[in-house]
Amino acid sequence: MFFSIVIPLYNKAEYVAKTIESVLSQTYKNFEVLIIDDGSTDGSLEVVGRYIDDRIRIVQQKNAGVSAARNTGIKAAQYELIALLDADDWWDKSYLEEMSGLISQYPDVSIYSSQNATVRNAIIFPAKKILNSIDSIGCFDAIEMGIKLNYLPIHSSSVIFKKDILQASGLFDERIAYFEDYDFFLRIGIYSKLAYIEKKPLCYYNHDIDLSKRAVGNLPPINKHFLFYLDKFESLFNKSVVLKPFLQQFALNNLFLFRQDKNYATIKKKILSQIEIKQFSLKHIIYYYFPEPVLQLILDVHKTTKNIY
Repeated sequence: MFFSIVIPLYNKAEYVAKTIESVLSQTYKNFEVLIIDDGSTDGSLEVVGRYIDDRIRIVQQKNAGVSAARNTGIKAAQYELIALLDADDWWDKSYLEEMSGLISQYPDVSIYSSQNATVRNAIIFPAKKILNSIDSIGCFDAIEMGIKLNYLPIHSSSVIFKKDILQASGLFDERIAYFEDYDFFLRIGIYSKLAYIEKKPLCYYNHDIDLSKRAVGNLPPINKHFLFYLDKFESLFNKSVVLKPFLQQFALNNLFLFRQDKNYATIKKKILSQIEIKQFSLKHIIYYYFPEPVLQLILDVHKTTKNIY
């Protein structure tokens, strides 16, 4: 069992060494590493060049975004099993060994993931357990679980998938720069269940980086956000009964973030017209149908109350 590990790299000189070292220290040794430099300008390539290992391949391209970089790596991969890892995250040394065991236990599915942990201010916060049984391993519909959790139980640095599933789902959508992983995971999640392991966190999602170098927290133009492309899923609703409600809840929870956009009224009208009324909570009604001055007053009061208590 061999893995192709795809690491998209753009200006992560301060962090990528830890990422690479976490791969090279794996207890399971059968892998190649494809580092896709997406036009870095900060010395990231020099850091990567310090590692001499014949399993590492470096591919350079003009800056085209993380989705394009991942696609380049996937296309160049030698092996059927693709593991994604971001250039500022890292793995536990047993990650690939544990995941190879999971794959052996569930050979008929095409998507695999593990419990992860968030690192914030040097403190590790493990993701909450999601399996109901005493077992630390399970297999389920990722989108259905996403509705229960209000988020997808897959992270871009803790996912492994079989390359052949992409014949049905397609690659990463290179138009999307924010929540591009959700777009991809939903499309592959239509065609396969997810095998999941949560003995312990095996992947570490790093929040302790310069905000200017993080995608999360820096809201892009709406046409770079997954939210702008939800209508492309309409043709897939007949393949998953849970896809439409998940997307509608995602839209209701994220559309509000764009209320300062100059085209917000048009965008809001378009997206809300596609959402069934039963999906609206009181919070969503307040967000989208109260006049802006009243809404702002409610938000200010809520913020003040939250700070007091």
